[in-house]
Amino acid sequence: MGSTLAGKVALVAGGTRGASRAIATELGRAGATVYVTGRTTRTQRSEVDRAESIEDTADLVRAAGGEGIAVRVDHLERDQVAALAERIDAEQGRLDILVNGLWGGDNYLEWGKPVWEHSLDKGLRQVRLGIDAHLITHHHLLPLLIRRPGGLVVELTDGTAEYNARYRTGTALPFYLVKASAHPMAVGLAAELEPHGGTAVAFTPGWLRSEAMLEIYGVTEENWRDACAKEPHFCISETPTFSGRAVAALAADPDRARWSGQTVNSGQLAKVYGITDVDGSQPDAWRYICLFVYKRQAMAAPTSASAARSDTGSSTSTPAPRAMSWLRPISWLSTASSASAQPSASGSPCDSSTSARYSGPITLGSARRASGLNRTRARSGNDTRSNAAEDCRHQPARSNPSGRSNRASSTSAAAIRATR
Repeated sequence: MGSTLAGKVALVAGGTRGASRAIATELGRAGATVYVTGRTTRTQRSEVDRAESIEDTADLVRAAGGEGIAVRVDHLERDQVAALAERIDAEQGRLDILVNGLWGGDNYLEWGKPVWEHSLDKGLRQVRLGIDAHLITHHHLLPLLIRRPGGLVVELTDGTAEYNARYRTGTALPFYLVKASAHPMAVGLAAELEPHGGTAVAFTPGWLRSEAMLEIYGVTEENWRDACAKEPHFCISETPTFSGRAVAALAADPDRARWSGQTVNSGQLAKVYGITDVDGSQPDAWRYICLFVYKRQAMAAPTSASAARSDTGSSTSTPAPRAMSWLRPISWLSTASSASAQPSASGSPCDSSTSARYSGPITLGSARRASGLNRTRARSGNDTRSNAAEDCRHQPARSNPSGRSNRASSTSAAAIRATR
């Protein structure tokens, strides 16, 4: 990417690990000066209690060719965030890119508990970490970002807007609220930034091979494929670098305003911008699960009126898709069905062309082939065309003759991402 972001100043809030760390690194590789904030330093850990630190991320930014500046900030503390804004203003006089990856609440999630059983303190702590901290950060940093037109805000989340439009059964309400909040946050920020020439998006990786995810499967980045023997669907996973490259490409796009207000994902942006993962592939977890998971759920849905009625004679609705989370194994997907069925419009985020195009028998192998995820290298050159644009609504935005851009729509299903 070279120096496409030379002279730009970025802040990656919560850039300690995972996708946020990789985004900071790739912004630096593109020539940006990157401030990296978080609560974990080499001498002090946050409640997440992991070894990764903001200094380590800043080192990676510098090693990539950028300028990395680590600043310890608790983004729930207003005075600390205000001081950060004042420091960036004093040192740089500008802010061009704000990546908001603040989280750290996974340890407070009580899986599968309804709100009346879930610890209220833990639930409210998740909301504070995942929503309040974001609002506090925007309040103090956006006045600096809107000084110049062209500013970009990226809200990191877990899941596309379509997937998070349905309750993520198996998680918990506070967690769901936090992850779903990024979508209206992007919509609102886009509207408020538009008069200042700014762009705001929400961004979700696919199945991220973060530090924590690799530990869960007992593998490293070098031998991650060994985990596929236990969990075949791990074949669709991606490195944090893939997300970093996607966001850096978005930041360097002079026409990035076409995405404003939307939720975009790594596989989607990869096809539009022609970027690849470190192994040369273009993994697309959302398309894969759109084609495989939801179709398989449709196969298991009631197929007759009698099967769809309860003992009392009233009709029962098709249950919501079982949530997939970064701590929950998805071996339930591994048993392939040989029957064919069409997913209903209300039961799947995939559009009608998906079901029409892939109406045959579904197996793990056929789903991988249909999704183009056999880990082959991406096509060379500038050809970013993909069946995903037709099949899972990964249609890139295209400017029409009036100069107004059509909105790109992100696909939906279930992606898995570890702690940032």
